[in-house]
Amino acid sequence: MATVHLINPFWSVEGGSQQRALLLFELLGEHTEVQLWSEYTIHPGFHGRYPIRAIRPEVGQFPKGGNIVFVGPYFTVGLWVKQAAARRVIIIFNTDNPTDLRLLSEGIRKNMGLKPEVVFSSKLLRTMAPEIEGPIHHSPIDLGRFRPVLRQNESFTVGKLCRDYETKHHPDDVALYRALLDEGFRLRLMSAKSLEPDLPRHPNLEILEVGAEPAEKFLNSLDVFFYRTHPDYVEAFGRVVVEAMACGLPVVAEDRHGYTDVLEHGKGGFLFKDRAEVLPMLRVLRDDSAEYDRQSGIAARVAQEIFSTDKLREQIEFYMR
Repeated sequence: MATVHLINPFWSVEGGSQQRALLLFELLGEHTEVQLWSEYTIHPGFHGRYPIRAIRPEVGQFPKGGNIVFVGPYFTVGLWVKQAAARRVIIIFNTDNPTDLRLLSEGIRKNMGLKPEVVFSSKLLRTMAPEIEGPIHHSPIDLGRFRPVLRQNESFTVGKLCRDYETKHHPDDVALYRALLDEGFRLRLMSAKSLEPDLPRHPNLEILEVGAEPAEKFLNSLDVFFYRTHPDYVEAFGRVVVEAMACGLPVVAEDRHGYTDVLEHGKGGFLFKDRAEVLPMLRVLRDDSAEYDRQSGIAARVAQEIFSTDKLREQIEFYMR
């Protein structure tokens, strides 16, 4: 079987692209030789946890032969690729910038003499590069980590988890969170330290640093997962939304982004188009226990179906062939 080389900057421990590369490393490692590579300064949070090798062409240290997989098209790739002698090159398109994809694809053709294969992270991304063919592979999640638990919160708890970047927050989030607190909801936000100065001190509000808790522990402390971003930002897939669903959390999220491949309105949660719809949706989930249980069950089943053993086997076989 061909060695699979997974290449990513690994410059953030929270990024979905990095998490995707690491889970592929674990899944593929059960079947073939897999190597992790970075051409950048690796985040210290990975040290001692994963065998990520630095690409150093000056000493002949770079991927050679086998199948080379670029987990993302958003980083610069050096001219070492001319000597890589790969059997196949695969690009996982997981951003909202098709220009990056086209530039990397052209560089591969020019420097390696190969036509790269492209994997799209969602249907949305495929529409951004309609001239390029390739399968849709949703970013896998670990159903052993993200699974339903019995919830017994004293107050109905709504939460959000993401990286604390401006693009991950909507300009109206502060006003929405204030309204939720006024309505009696409890809020847990592991993503909103940047918003803290504008939010009230409130007994029902808890703001955590990103990474303060393992993602699965944080998600399982909630009753509902809420998600939206800045209007100018496009979420290529939004794996955290599906991780929440796998935990049996109904999701209330804006009706756009790549996760709409998986989350349909009324099937694991609700999709909204504007803020006025959010509070009524959350009230239904809080006040109607039968509807809550129905949405919770659907959310977990959908995640389990999307990332079933058979579905993951299809991805594994694709990268190994």
